[in-house]
Amino acid sequence: MSTVKTRIVPTLYDDKGRPYCKSIMSRTENTVRAKCIIPPDHVIPVIFVPGIMGSNLKSTAKKSIDGKAWMPDSFKWAKKIMFYEPAERQILLNPALASVDDSSDVPNAEASWFSDMGADVQANWKAEFKRRGWGTVMLSSYGPLLYHLEYHLNRMYQNGKVAEPWQALMKDQGKGWGELKGFAALMEKELLDASDHWFPVHAVGYNWLESNDQAGKYLAGKIEQFIAHYRKQGYPCDKAILVTHSMGGLVARAACHPKIGNAASKVLGVVHGVQPATGAATAYKRVHAGFEAGLGKDALVAKVLGWTGADVTAVFANAPGALQLLPNKVYPSGWLKVSRTGTGTKAQDILSSPKADPYQEIYREKDKWWRLIQPEWIDPSGKLVNESKDPWERYLDNLDKAEQFHDTLGDYYHPSSWVHYGADEDHRAWGRVRWYPVSEIRYIKDGEIENARLKADNSLGRLVLESPEIRRNTLTPWWNQEMEPPHSSGDGTVPEESGRAPQDKVKFIARMRGFDHQGSYQHAQVQALTLYCIAKIAGGSA
Repeated sequence: MSTVKTRIVPTLYDDKGRPYCKSIMSRTENTVRAKCIIPPDHVIPVIFVPGIMGSNLKSTAKKSIDGKAWMPDSFKWAKKIMFYEPAERQILLNPALASVDDSSDVPNAEASWFSDMGADVQANWKAEFKRRGWGTVMLSSYGPLLYHLEYHLNRMYQNGKVAEPWQALMKDQGKGWGELKGFAALMEKELLDASDHWFPVHAVGYNWLESNDQAGKYLAGKIEQFIAHYRKQGYPCDKAILVTHSMGGLVARAACHPKIGNAASKVLGVVHGVQPATGAATAYKRVHAGFEAGLGKDALVAKVLGWTGADVTAVFANAPGALQLLPNKVYPSGWLKVSRTGTGTKAQDILSSPKADPYQEIYREKDKWWRLIQPEWIDPSGKLVNESKDPWERYLDNLDKAEQFHDTLGDYYHPSSWVHYGADEDHRAWGRVRWYPVSEIRYIKDGEIENARLKADNSLGRLVLESPEIRRNTLTPWWNQEMEPPHSSGDGTVPEESGRAPQDKVKFIARMRGFDHQGSYQHAQVQALTLYCIAKIAGGSA
């Protein structure tokens, strides 16, 4: 029997996102047939939700950069903001004047399957992905994942056989994913059932300066919108799958929560990546000392994000969404420490806070030197004062929103939640923050250290303190107090203590190593695990 020769005709998308193929007529003697590959009818949108600072924002603020408030993939924008002073940052990143920006173009995928396409097909696909919201997120960080999901979720089988990377995934079955809880091998029947769906990948950027309560409601609306869109085009579509990064996990939980977004019935499952589930003490560190600055590119990134504590506070104290990354009431207690001498296991701590409520014991504290916020850093532009608003009271209003959000969200998770987090000694994070004296403090009581007066703050994690007690007993009436380096295994931002917090509330959780926080979804094992989770959810066993 002769085999009919075929040629693959690439899939294209019309302006409503409907897939189609086109070919040309040929002479009858040309017997090569055109083969069109069209996705299944049943649609499950996969919606990616980025972390804080992972959404592009535009602004009507005077200090906006060509109308942009946050556009980390733009070299022109980054080159300007890295030299912005705290006052300029406060004005630029005003939550009330910011909104999601979808103007970014989608770059080419760095993959052979994409480069093998014709330029016209590439342009068509990128236009479709832009329609799906990819331009609202930081594609230098998230683009590789979005392309990976788009291509491989919709090519589970090729020529009747399990395709790569699914073959390797089913062969390895969790190998290289670290310590797993709730793991069950992906069966071929599950993969076959999952393959009976079309998984168009969307992205939803959000205003990360506003409360995650608002972002959760916004995401819930987008879920409804996407489902309605596909149903209008004639596709069966009832539920979506969410994939989140970092603070995006809080947004997704809020979207599903019955008292916030109430969208759980429209969500088949959620994949959470490196979520600060109960907050991160790293947030306290950065408010005091800025973002971590390494060498080369890392230093430039820190200049963009906030080199000093004053840079960070000018935005952080005025943004409810950022405040919601702080350790909440169920974070391990005693994470803020003050040492009389020494660090690590040799530290002699005289203060270990909070006992129960970090909002009252730390965040609302205005006078103690170990407080969260330096009051004079809240309103460097004088904008609030000019509007007859007390900067500290405005900060407390934002803090109230953060506390209310945390209290409402609680430990809620969608019933089908799948989690991975970093627990790497090579990517330590601040699970706790300890202030320690640079040199031995003599002639002073413990209470005098805790209640010392702040003489100077270099905004990089070094304080100069003084006390009347020490003034009477030494020629040097002051001493330096610094922050201890991070001690918790993690991903460089979220400590293991927070990453593992949902382990008793979710279907599956993986304790992983080998990646930093922002780059987690570019890690091959994380991408494989994400495919696994989506297939398990869609395959019917979630």
